[in-house]
Amino acid sequence: MHYFVSLSSERIPSEFGVVKKIEGYITAEDLAKLDYESRKQDVSLITDKVLIDYEKFLQKINAQPEHTPMAVTWLEKRFPNNTKELRVHKKFFSGMSKAEKKSIFEFTIRGDSQ
Repeated sequence: MHYFVSLSSERIPSEFGVVKKIEGYITAEDLAKLDYESRKQDVSLITDKVLIDYEKFLQKINAQPEHTPMAVTWLEKRFPNNTKELRVHKKFFSGMSKAEKKSIFEFTIRGDSQ
């Protein structure tokens, strides 16, 4: 099972995420620091390569409209080299009506003034 986690000390898991607009912005470095701190890891371990992964994550999320449900999976390749890539993708709920989807995914986040 692959999942998102909240970037608080509780790291609450969620199988799905939902794209939301936030006030201001968050950089790949900001996100990496939040993640490392919530895992109680030293932020000095964040490298340029790590930041590239966070940047890719943010680009994939930002490419989707607000209220889009998202999921994550790991793509593992064994040939020609062993590689592991995090894939962030849209999650489809084909068994739900538009009204059900709206009631679940079209919410506002705390502190959102819109």
